[in-house]
Amino acid sequence: MPNATSRDARAGFEIFRAHGRTISLAHLNFLLTVDGYRQVARRTFTHYQNLMNTGYNRYIPINRFEVGRASRQYVNESTRVRYGYLDANADIGIVFLHSSGMYEIRGTASRVGDTGAVVEFHRADFKPDRHILAARPRDLTVEIHFLDFDHVVNGRVVDILFFSDRAVVEIDYSRLSSIAPLVAAEELETDTIQFTLIGDEDDRRTIDDVNRQISYFFELLESVRALMNRSRGFGFQSYAPPSILNKLSIASPVGIEVVISPVLVGIIPWALLSVYLARNYVRDRVTYYDGSLKRNENTKFKEDAQIRELERQERLEEIEFQREVRSRVLSALDNPELLDDAIDRAIEREISPPARALGQSGIHQIDVATTEVDGFEIEEITQGDAS
Repeated sequence: MPNATSRDARAGFEIFRAHGRTISLAHLNFLLTVDGYRQVARRTFTHYQNLMNTGYNRYIPINRFEVGRASRQYVNESTRVRYGYLDANADIGIVFLHSSGMYEIRGTASRVGDTGAVVEFHRADFKPDRHILAARPRDLTVEIHFLDFDHVVNGRVVDILFFSDRAVVEIDYSRLSSIAPLVAAEELETDTIQFTLIGDEDDRRTIDDVNRQISYFFELLESVRALMNRSRGFGFQSYAPPSILNKLSIASPVGIEVVISPVLVGIIPWALLSVYLARNYVRDRVTYYDGSLKRNENTKFKEDAQIRELERQERLEEIEFQREVRSRVLSALDNPELLDDAIDRAIEREISPPARALGQSGIHQIDVATTEVDGFEIEEITQGDAS
């Protein structure tokens, strides 16, 4: 039997998702055959389960799924589960650009997200020249015009699939783009918030030191934004748009001014975070210095016990931080779409890692401008107590 193509695997996933994961492989392959597709292997069926367990609502090929989970930050951003895609029916004009030329066509964006879109064309109308058809998808850049919304985004082609009646093209945007105008959602109001990242007073900070601290901080803010939008569900009426950097000062301490929804800033318990950062900072330094010294057995035992105690306290503070974030997320949502355990997993996987990394990068306190939004106080943080 011929191997299944990406087209067959994508069709199989839609059947699998429509049956709520209760369908067997044999039944799924029967339905695929009836619809004119090739049967999929056990590995593909297991991949469907992995996609659903991870939280995806659209098909991602096995290689992209595995590369996306292992990739560096900002590479294959659309494969990250935190960015869901919403059903849409938006008229578009799209320009395909290649070194050999360009091709323009009108179609429909059937699904849209912060990081990309899935667009469809009538099969009979999709007739790019042979150079574009022969090109590797990732060598094609695109410019998408959402005709009814005066909204233009740039990106690159990820995949092109041909069906009997349509051509389907998946596109990665070149940057995060607000989906609010495309799904009739109201953007949350934004404000200019100032953050100060306080760490070591070190005149010898390298570019890498500063890059890590800023990157982890922005990742923390973006993780909160993505979680809030996902938690509102796929029919939400309000939407937190991507935050905008207004000012950045890399002098010590690092000063950052961001245009962001205060609702998002209010989700983070900054006082608890500063204590947690300080604990990570202290433990990381103790581990580093003790690991670099030659110690006798008695000293080693005492120092290892000290490190274990610091790690225990750090974990307790991390749990307290996670619980408070969860409480604030649930309080900010009337009817969250995600189940409580899904929110817990998202906090554990998406929000805690950059918070932990901030402490390990040398940041032990974050000061935030004082304001109050939707009942959440955004505190003016004082020095966190790591004792």
